[in-house]
This record gives sequence, C-alpha cells and structure tokens, in this order.
Amino acid sequence: MALLAGFDMLFMRTAAGAGPIALLPLIAASCLLLLATFVFHVLVALLARLHMLLVTTTLVRHSSSPYCSTRRQVPRESKEIEG
Repeated sequence: MALLAGFDMLFMRTAAGAGPIALLPLIAASCLLLLATFVFHVLVALLARLHMLLVTTTLVRHSSSPYCSTRRQVPRESKEIEG
C-alpha cells in the first residue's frame, strides 16, 4: 500500500511541477509493469498445462493426480479343486 501511495505522490508531483513530457517515463514504467505481469501469468498458465500433460500421460502417476486410482489390485485367490 505504501508503494502505491509513494507512486501516486510521485505522479502528482511530476504532473504539477513539469510538463506532459515528464510523464512519459512514468507511463512507460507502468506499461512495462503491466507487460511483465501479463508475461508472468502466461508462463504460469503454460507451466500448469505442461504439468497436467505430464501427469496424465506418464505411466507412474503421483498421488495428487485426480486421474490416479487409489484402489490396489488384489490378486485373486487360487481355488483348489477338492477331490
């Protein structure tokens, strides 16, 4: 919150004391921040999709996978032929 308040005060001081040319670095910085946030979100989404792809296609699935069966295969008991 303090960071936003400081940025707001810097913006108001720059706008009041200088012309519109002085606002260009602030506008560029805010655009770069938005772009970096967007790129970060896209990378996280791609990593999540890659993780789900690997989890659903591997033979040995880890226990947190929703596609992993928790039931174990119980071997059938052999029945002896009584005579």
